[in-house]
Amino acid sequence: MMRLLHCVSCCVPIEIAVGIHEEKEGDAQCVEDERNTEKQRDLFQSFDIDGDGRISVEEIHVVLNCIGIHVSKEESESILSRIDTDSAGHMDFEEFKSFMKAMKTECSVEDEDEDIAAAFAVYDIDGDGKIDEKELLEVLTKMSNTLPSMKSSGFTLEDCVRMIGEHDCNGDGKIDFHEFKAMIN
Repeated sequence: MMRLLHCVSCCVPIEIAVGIHEEKEGDAQCVEDERNTEKQRDLFQSFDIDGDGRISVEEIHVVLNCIGIHVSKEESESILSRIDTDSAGHMDFEEFKSFMKAMKTECSVEDEDEDIAAAFAVYDIDGDGKIDEKELLEVLTKMSNTLPSMKSSGFTLEDCVRMIGEHDCNGDGKIDFHEFKAMIN
C-alpha cells in the first residue's frame, strides 16, 4: 500500500496516540505495542522504496534528500553502517525498529517539531500551509525520477487523493500542519 512519505530525520517519533477500549492495563500495553509496530512498519516501507523488505544506502540517500535533508552518499553510508548491526549491507525491519527506539530516546520535542516543520515545507510547495494532491504528486514524482527502482511506481493524482484522504481529519481534501504532525506522531 502506498503511504504518504514521513519525515524521518533521526528525531521523529513514530508512536501514535490511540484510544484504548476498556482493556486491562497489560492488554492495553500489548495493543499499544502492536499499533506502534504497525506505524513503524509503515515508516519502514516509506524508506523501502523498491519494496524488497530492506533499506539500502541508495534508498536512505534518496529519501533523505527528497524530504530536504541533504546528505552525501558517504553520509548515507555512514548512517547505514551505524544501523546495520549484522553487516548485511542493508537495514532490515528489526534494525530499523532498534534505530527508531534509540533515536526517540535521544531527541527532544523541540527537535521533533523542527524536523516535522521541515518535512512539511518540502511537501507544501506553494507555501499555503496545506499539502494538496498536486503537491504530493510532485514530490512523489521527483522521488520516482531520482531512484531507478521506483520509476515503475506510476503514482497518479487519484493515488495522492487517496493517500491524503487517509490522514485528512477535517475533510478539506488537504493535509495541514496539524494533520501532518498527527500523522507522524
